[in-house]
Amino acid sequence: MRVLLEDKPSYLEMLRTMGASTAAIHQIDNYNSSILLHPVTSDAVQSAFSGETNTRIVDGPSGAPVLSSYGRLNLEGLEWSLFSEIAVAEAFAPVYTLEHNMLIWGVSLILGVSFLAILLALTLSNPLKRWPPACAGCAMAKAPCISTSIPMMNLASWPTISTKWCRASGNKGGD
Repeated sequence: MRVLLEDKPSYLEMLRTMGASTAAIHQIDNYNSSILLHPVTSDAVQSAFSGETNTRIVDGPSGAPVLSSYGRLNLEGLEWSLFSEIAVAEAFAPVYTLEHNMLIWGVSLILGVSFLAILLALTLSNPLKRWPPACAGCAMAKAPCISTSIPMMNLASWPTISTKWCRASGNKGGD
């Protein structure tokens, strides 16, 4: 029905190529509706008439894949089946959008956390870059490392790094 409303000439041409009767095509054209006039023959319709209820992807009338849901209606005295189709691209568009957005957010989150980890590592390791010059002079002079100090950059709760470094390096200074 939707194809009829969006592109009537191509829909009518599709019916002609499918082998629909000329009378049915004229009625569809005159009424501007295909309800009860468009012949539907597919595996899904045959399965519905045999009593099966299912949702699956099948080839539609135009050959494009469609998501088809079908089932038999249990109405006394009638042999009817309910049948509905929607293009696969249209049916799964929200899923594809969600997948795309999750990929973008996931990669962005990984890059952001990696960047913050690098910044934190550089910030915490910055005082370590100044240790060798501070203790090298101390070790060469065999003097206690107490006089050598490294600015702590607002980390007053940490013990004096140079004292700990000299103790770990084997220099007895700073006791």
